[in-house]
Amino acid sequence: MRPQFANIFHLGVNQNKSEFLLDFHHGYTTHNYSPKQNGLIDVPVQTADQVASLLLTREGAVALMKLLQNTLEDME
Repeated sequence: MRPQFANIFHLGVNQNKSEFLLDFHHGYTTHNYSPKQNGLIDVPVQTADQVASLLLTREGAVALMKLLQNTLEDME
């Protein structure tokens, strides 16, 4: 079953660290059932559907980091 919120994140950066790519995915397991002589066999398959992709400049990445840090500090 696909989750409601993104649960896999991937961060990529270019060689000179001026741009950052932040990807969000739904990660979940699907079940494919194969008939066999003595019943059904469950063949689980890991699936990841991309939800969003953000391209940030270095300044944008720093601003996002500060926003997340301030939000988390307010929750304590």
